Amino acid sequence: MCKNFLIIFFIILFVSAYNFIFSSSNSLIGVGIITALLMFKDIDLGLKRVQGAMIVLLLLLASVGMPFLASYNPFVGFIINSVSLYYIVMLTSERVDYKAYIGFVLIYIFADGTPVYGKDFMLRAISIILFALIITGIYYIKHKNDTELKYIHEVLESKHIENMSFALKLAFSLSLAMFLSSIFELEKHMWFTITVMSLTQLHLDVTFSRMKHRLIYTVVGSLLYIVVFVHIIPDAWLVYVTLGMSYIYTFIKSYHIQIIFITISSMIANEIFFPNELESIYVRIYLVAMGAIFCYAMTKIDFEKILKKYILRVQDTE
Repeated sequence: MCKNFLIIFFIILFVSAYNFIFSSSNSLIGVGIITALLMFKDIDLGLKRVQGAMIVLLLLLASVGMPFLASYNPFVGFIINSVSLYYIVMLTSERVDYKAYIGFVLIYIFADGTPVYGKDFMLRAISIILFALIITGIYYIKHKNDTELKYIHEVLESKHIENMSFALKLAFSLSLAMFLSSIFELEKHMWFTITVMSLTQLHLDVTFSRMKHRLIYTVVGSLLYIVVFVHIIPDAWLVYVTLGMSYIYTFIKSYHIQIIFITISSMIANEIFFPNELESIYVRIYLVAMGAIFCYAMTKIDFEKILKKYILRVQDTE
């Protein structure tokens, strides 16, 4: 319990300091960075130590750099995002159960959802370069005793159909979600793209289970927010209750309970953008529902079959 409290305290301290130094417009990048730091101090990519560290460095830089390039044109951006996200997932697929791609994809989504230019982008670029080097150093030191590791080319040449089809599915789904968000200028579209990331899973049964829970417990979390945080808890207590929720969240393993906490935290964080609580709830539920419908549509595409046909075609031409 003490460890979890210290982690929460460290996260709050880090994000506050990050916002102060690198601008509040980059605050979500700070959240992504601290998530990656906490992940990669404990998990490895299944790659040789030096190569694994270099991949961590390059993918962290790409997670901010590629969305910046993609932001200038949605059509070109779709291609950039598709290729970038595919390789992010593939290069982290050796330890597929670890879901190491989340550390990079989360920053990618935050960078896409909060585009900045000029001075703010320079601060964002400096921050990702600095912390990418720090996280890479931590990764290199922490994983010096790892065994049974592969070279990068072995992972990319393994042609593990399940991993490749999942990488293709996630890359295409997220890139298309980002493209549609840009074309239709969706407000708070990160709620849409994060839903797509969360629901796009390696196994379809997990996707369908999460889909149901995501919709139901987003509504439950929204109702609890209205009842408890709008009508019961005084504004003066809000910060302390939020911190308490963050601490409790570290013990929660059930996905549906996590969704309740995430929904409430999102509602509180976005009070500045939506002074009307009902508008915030409407937008949240609408975008989550849209993300679930979108992911359901993506389940109708057999990415594994498409990939197998492509590989056979390539082999026939060789």
